[in-house]
Amino acid sequence: MPVFRFRSPVFTRLAPFAFALLSLGSGAGEAQAQATIDAAITGSPVIVREWLALEVAEKDGVGGLASVAFTYSGPFTFTAIQRTFRLAWQVDAQDSAGDWIPQQVAGGAMVHHGDPFQISRSSVSVSAPIPFDVNVPLHAPPTVPTRLRLVLSVERFEGGSWVTVAGPDDGSSGLLIYPFLNTDPQDAARNMWTRMNSFTVARRWALETATNVNMRGFHFTTQAQALRFDAFDMPGTNESVVVRYRFRLFQQGSPEVEIPLMQNTFPRTHSIRTHEGQEPHISTFTGNFYLRPAVQLNSATGFFRVEVEMEHDEVPGGPVRVGGNGLLSNLRLLHFNGTLRFGTLDTVMRAIGGDPATGASHTAAHVQTTLASYTGFLSQNTGHTVDTAIATTLRLFANGTAQVFSVPSSIPVTPPLHARPRAGGRYPFRTRKHPLEYLGGACGPAHPASPGHGNRCV
Repeated sequence: MPVFRFRSPVFTRLAPFAFALLSLGSGAGEAQAQATIDAAITGSPVIVREWLALEVAEKDGVGGLASVAFTYSGPFTFTAIQRTFRLAWQVDAQDSAGDWIPQQVAGGAMVHHGDPFQISRSSVSVSAPIPFDVNVPLHAPPTVPTRLRLVLSVERFEGGSWVTVAGPDDGSSGLLIYPFLNTDPQDAARNMWTRMNSFTVARRWALETATNVNMRGFHFTTQAQALRFDAFDMPGTNESVVVRYRFRLFQQGSPEVEIPLMQNTFPRTHSIRTHEGQEPHISTFTGNFYLRPAVQLNSATGFFRVEVEMEHDEVPGGPVRVGGNGLLSNLRLLHFNGTLRFGTLDTVMRAIGGDPATGASHTAAHVQTTLASYTGFLSQNTGHTVDTAIATTLRLFANGTAQVFSVPSSIPVTPPLHARPRAGGRYPFRTRKHPLEYLGGACGPAHPASPGHGNRCV
């Protein structure tokens, strides 16, 4: 039996460890049998490209990215340990009901397997999670923009077969993928998709008697994009393409009623590039639209919904391709017919300043709001004009007529140049609840209207 001699105190302290190593060495086969390398998906699969193009190598399928961490599991051993892994990628498509349906990948299988790779114990001890990217071609790519997601599993080769050791991980809610299936760069189609990124209401009121015709409609804005991959055998060029925006207005309720518009389709010409190298070109454009109802809206009790849809001629003069869309619901819209009434005295508004609030008190008969400023004229004396920045609280009724509810001070009324003042230079402008008076270009409190005289402007 060999005798170990340790001449240094250090070696003496290591003597028990040396005997332990001898023991481990004698059981190396057993330790290797118990040892393994495990996997965990640390970065859920995400789709990194919002389009696929059949004519672009390595981008003709669903592009994804995920990360996987590997860990050693088992007793300590000096014996080399390594395991063989592969990644299994599945593609799901979301149907109209919101359910995810597995899709066939290229070749007709339901899962796309990556190439096998080996992970050793020595690399596991020092490695961080490993990123993996993938391009998964589909057996039958979608013909319209479709929301897809990637589902990832990690498989390990054991005993002659593949065993799932991590996953499936379905990542997030997926991504809307735009397919470009054209293989002929000179086909007649434009090979373009449109989408709407934002649809907002910029002005919630409309004034039928406004001098500015845009103020006669409710103001909506859009921010949209076009994705195009066409004529890819030549350098990209800009082309003018007409995109049509179709709007619909509904009064919500039971039953819901569609409100006719004076104009519901708005053509817009956009400059859209054919492609950007070996990728689709993405063009961005904004729009302003003024929707004027063909009938009077009931602003007092009504909530409204507005829809917009984009379309273009995919083949010039041929099939129409419907694209992006937007929706706004539960809108309060203030539709003024132009009459602003002081007691029984009517004025006609020509412009409104600011943004009258739509969230003030409501009843079945009216909605209350405040005008920061307005201009107009007197209905019975059209030469007498009103132009004021005095905040005026009013009630807007279902028929579109507004009634003054309160005003902090008098409103100036300007007579025509040929008008002559009464004795003392005074032009009275009175209302029962809010007496107002014009006096030589300045406004001051008026005397209460005499009983029986009502409201008048001279």
